[in-house]
Amino acid sequence: MSSPTTFIVFGATGDLAAKKVIPALFYLFEKGKLPAGFNIVGVSRKAMEQSEFRERMGNIIRKYSRGNVDQRALDRFVDLFTFSAVQFDEESGYQELANALDTKDRSQGKTNRLLYLALPPKILPSIFTHSGFQNIVRQGVVGGLLSRVIVEKPFGVDAESAEVLEKSLATCFTEEQIYRVDHYLAKDILQSVTDFRFDNNLLEHEWNSDSIESIRVRLWETLGVENRGEFYDHTGAFRDVGQSHMLEMLALITMEKPSSYEAKDLRLKRLEILSALKAPTADTAIQSIFRAQHNGYRSITGIDPESTTETYFSLRTEIETLRWKGVSVYLEAGKRMHEARKEIVISFKAPYKNKVIFRLEPQEEIVIDFITKKPGVLESGIEKRAFTFKLYETPSRTQYIAEYAKMILDAIDGDQKLFVSADEVRATWKFTDAVRALWENNLVPLASYAPDTDEAVVQANAIILK
Repeated sequence: MSSPTTFIVFGATGDLAAKKVIPALFYLFEKGKLPAGFNIVGVSRKAMEQSEFRERMGNIIRKYSRGNVDQRALDRFVDLFTFSAVQFDEESGYQELANALDTKDRSQGKTNRLLYLALPPKILPSIFTHSGFQNIVRQGVVGGLLSRVIVEKPFGVDAESAEVLEKSLATCFTEEQIYRVDHYLAKDILQSVTDFRFDNNLLEHEWNSDSIESIRVRLWETLGVENRGEFYDHTGAFRDVGQSHMLEMLALITMEKPSSYEAKDLRLKRLEILSALKAPTADTAIQSIFRAQHNGYRSITGIDPESTTETYFSLRTEIETLRWKGVSVYLEAGKRMHEARKEIVISFKAPYKNKVIFRLEPQEEIVIDFITKKPGVLESGIEKRAFTFKLYETPSRTQYIAEYAKMILDAIDGDQKLFVSADEVRATWKFTDAVRALWENNLVPLASYAPDTDEAVVQANAIILK
């Protein structure tokens, strides 16, 4: 049974809270998964009355939640909310919030405190310096209760800035209190990877360089930058999804079997893979990396007219471990692609070249290629067929809400397995910075491609496929 919890959302009136955090909380509420004694405190710089804030939360649910909303359930849900105005650069608001939380604890009984920082990461270090914020954390750790914090990516923009963020987090929290979000790890199909690999006896003995030729992690999106122009132009495809989602997906599919499925052991095994990635060098860059920007990108609002930011990349690397030495690893992602396709493809060696695919989009499924006799009593010969296991027969979920609900619930329960450790962040930035250094030194030219086509893929494959 989960402990009573006060969920404190910093940035409660922002875009992230509206699209993901608040709908995820309502999803848990509808499912009856929130613990008894659960309450929510919204924190924002904009002052408003409690009734106005609750009305705003109700409108968010109507806009972003799944399907029709039961008004009676919604009324009960918004009753969980209170509001606190805090100017993030002023001490007084934090102390007032700390006092309000202490008053709530005295009147309703002490609860764990779970802070969700739905704020731009660049402002977090200054927030952590306020003694009032530190009081919110410290005063939540009383009588065996706990304070925890959920932090959103990006965790810096490079290794140096990530380390600054980590040091600032350490002024208020221990590693056991910090829950760094990578919502891809919470996707149902990726949660199934460890069970598929380690709880079955079908393929794990072949899950190595003796049998496997290549591993491809692919995140193709038909969407463009949309209204994120200024953010995206300072980030690019590789830092947006490569450094985080794709490297964690790769670690999950290739890690050694952990001694347990507890967070400490799982994160350690993911880290071993991330630390063993072989970064391209100046000598190999031109044969192993391709980057491109789709035509029309520079005309998007917020984009530098002379931008060299990539909207597509593809690269080949290796994992320098005994299990994976010599296996080609491909990472590929892009905006405005010809189709939406997000998947991990494991390709086996000749003669049959079977594949195992963990697919996230367009359908969550596991696909296994196999060789079989051609159907028909009078037929002879063999052909390739596919065994497909679909997690969902029809689209029934709003993207991200279920994943965020899972992560929030795990943070309430103190389970860090689907969250990224500080050491994993360091390892992913080490690899990412090495790649980007080659780009910044102009060792990998920036190509272009027509949006909504496979032109970038064709160009990339001509360069990096062995």
